[in-house]
Amino acid sequence: MTQRIVVINPNSNQTVTGTIDRACDRLRLAGGPDIECVTLPEGPRGIETQEHVESVVLPLQRTIRARDNDADAFVIACFSDPGIHLARETTRKPVFGIAESAYLTALTRGERFGVISILATSIPRHLRQIRQLGLLDRFAGDRAIGLGVGEELRGHAQNVDQASFRSEEHTSELQSLAYLVCRLLLEK
Repeated sequence: MTQRIVVINPNSNQTVTGTIDRACDRLRLAGGPDIECVTLPEGPRGIETQEHVESVVLPLQRTIRARDNDADAFVIACFSDPGIHLARETTRKPVFGIAESAYLTALTRGERFGVISILATSIPRHLRQIRQLGLLDRFAGDRAIGLGVGEELRGHAQNVDQASFRSEEHTSELQSLAYLVCRLLLEK
């Protein structure tokens, strides 16, 4: 029996879901789990505010309940990890948030980590989550690139470069994993 990972884009933007799905292609291995990317139709066009985050919590829970019998794991594909605690209470299956996963993965690469945010208004949400995870002492900083959800990254390499951690207080080990991901996306 093939295992299935359900990746949930909690916004209603099909273009974003398509981008997530294409990014998952390199993870689709022979004999590996099926990876199914779905859109939350009740979600806002993009999740850019705390109100957006809160508005998708119960629809996410309903989606996880509906898919619990045919999924082996869930991924909440939004960097605010909306509804992650309720999702984990809803199922016994593993639930991964991409922010939490990115922070913890980055810490396997260095002593500290940084974040590249889409908008400056995202930074307080990230700081709350980082504090709740007990990672504040290992947090180097958060910089915004000034692009909303779904805006095309191509042609905006300077935004990512300007947001990177280049000051004297940040050594190369503090380079954000998110920065590397953004640069890879720009090269596609």
